[in-house]
Amino acid sequence: NIDYRYSLETKSSTPVDVAAYNKMIAAQGVGYYCGTGNCDSTPLLISGSAPVYPPELISSGITGNATVVFVIVENGSVTDAYVESATHPEFADSSLAAVKTWKFRPASLKGKPVKNTSRQQFPFALR
Repeated sequence: NIDYRYSLETKSSTPVDVAAYNKMIAAQGVGYYCGTGNCDSTPLLISGSAPVYPPELISSGITGNATVVFVIVENGSVTDAYVESATHPEFADSSLAAVKTWKFRPASLKGKPVKNTSRQQFPFALR
């Protein structure tokens, strides 16, 4: 799992740990991302923000998660992002806003960039 380093003191997000995220992608492998044969290399995250832990849920001690599905298009941008599930609407909103900031080196097939659908779960846990 990725440590999204939620800022508990501020309403601003922090950058995603790109190296850790890409290590997770590599561990899941080409089969996970390209199982239908639509690509032969996985996408790699270049940059992006982590979700902001909603302050009102922090003060209430509420934890949970959200899962976002999104498409990485040929230029590496994220499109068609939507919340698949979330334990609280605030987690959904924060996760969706974060994913929309992400930029990738897209998956490719025979050296050419291809669009690819991905899914990301965000845990919101107080430490």
